[in-house]
Amino acid sequence: MTVLCINGLFNLRFLISSLQQIVPFIAHPNIWARYGSVGFIMAAASQLDDIDALCYIAPVVQPFLKYNNILELDNKLVLLNAISDPIPRSVLDCVMKQQDLDSLFEW
Repeated sequence: MTVLCINGLFNLRFLISSLQQIVPFIAHPNIWARYGSVGFIMAAASQLDDIDALCYIAPVVQPFLKYNNILELDNKLVLLNAISDPIPRSVLDCVMKQQDLDSLFEW
């Protein structure tokens, strides 16, 4: 998907929809999943003007970042240094093995 995005084959609506599904992989314990997510964010930011990237991409990415007001969404080093720590593998495995996910959120 990153290559398709770099080639400009996505319209804005599909790009934002894809970002909303891909960005949570920033918190995945697998480093390749995190790097792939960062790569897609960079590709999407490079296809948009700076203002559009800040208006459309930044709000989707912000909950997964350690720092506020990241302005360079198309810079790999800035994004990799700004992403939050990943979810521990044991927590992810526990959630994935859970049959009824609604029961995880009941008190």
